[in-house]
Amino acid sequence: MNRISISFVFLFLLGVIACESIEPVSYNTDIKDLLGSCGNLYCHGPGNEIGNTISYESTVEFASNPKFLPAIKHEANFSPMPKGGDKLSNEAIELIERWIQEGMAE
Repeated sequence: MNRISISFVFLFLLGVIACESIEPVSYNTDIKDLLGSCGNLYCHGPGNEIGNTISYESTVEFASNPKFLPAIKHEANFSPMPKGGDKLSNEAIELIERWIQEGMAE
């Protein structure tokens, strides 16, 4: 093999190893604290028709709503969450989005 081929193979393997070392996102480790303040009595606490974030199960159900991600991203034509508050950081939104894409592990 020539030097370019060896370099390519090395970089490819390095990329594969780096991707495999990323820990999956979980509710208990990553999401619970991010959305914990949403579960108060005035917003997404017990009895809220739209959804609540007081437990893993209720958060999964709420995050499964197709309006959830557009709302936390403050997209046009969606009621922004948190209502009257600052938008979550892009990093927090990306983490929540990854959690949903990975299957919403507890």
